[in-house]
Amino acid sequence: MAFNTKTKNYINKVVRNYNAKINRLQKTNPSLSLPSKINAKTIKENSRNRQELLRNLDKLKRFSKRGSEETIILPSGELISKYELSELKRESARLKRNMTKRINELAQTKPKVAGIMQDYTYAEMGDMHLNNLIAKRNALKGLDKKLGKTTSIKEYMKFLEKTRNKQNYQISIFKNNYLDKMLFSQAYFIGYDQEKIKTIKEKLNTLSDKDFLKAFDNEKLIQMVRDNYQDLTKSGDYFIFEEQLTQIYDELYNNIDNIIEDYSSA
Repeated sequence: MAFNTKTKNYINKVVRNYNAKINRLQKTNPSLSLPSKINAKTIKENSRNRQELLRNLDKLKRFSKRGSEETIILPSGELISKYELSELKRESARLKRNMTKRINELAQTKPKVAGIMQDYTYAEMGDMHLNNLIAKRNALKGLDKKLGKTTSIKEYMKFLEKTRNKQNYQISIFKNNYLDKMLFSQAYFIGYDQEKIKTIKEKLNTLSDKDFLKAFDNEKLIQMVRDNYQDLTKSGDYFIFEEQLTQIYDELYNNIDNIIEDYSSA
């Protein structure tokens, strides 16, 4: 992500005010639990797009406001600042919004198999991955109600981090992991035709990350590679899955051009 001079100056200003408040509070009230200081380089590195950059900067600006460091005692007896509690709630709300959006998209989707639309939506099929996503959202809702009561701050933060990492994985590195690890390595171990699998990989790689995720959500053949990889990882026996995987790869190879045409927005 490129940063012009105006943006760089804005980042530096926000970071400077944030760190200045931490330094001031460390001197006047050393017993306070304060967030870590940060530098502009870290903000830039952790911002993949403008939306994420503004979200990271807004978080720093909220701490810079007067009184954000004031401490609250939760019913459990744990101490937490107004700022920290507010940020936890904000992050939970953001993660739930993302999950709800994805749940709604999947619930209304009728998947395809080799480009042929199926009769039922994922919701009507009782799809395992959709149900798992709903369960994770419900689990987070449950923890929201228990925070500071029966759920500790540490447990809550750990769950948020795990959920956030999962969402970031789907957005940023899932495609590469799928192509290199799930698709290509399985083909190698079952002795599948290397020219065919190379063609499948190269053509799927022409899809943007967003288009690839859409293809993954809609085309069961692409999902089957992931599902077999998970089962194979558990069993460790490639021989059991050789025939099934070969059939999946053959179907992918025979239909790859239609799949790319269906989901490429380029």
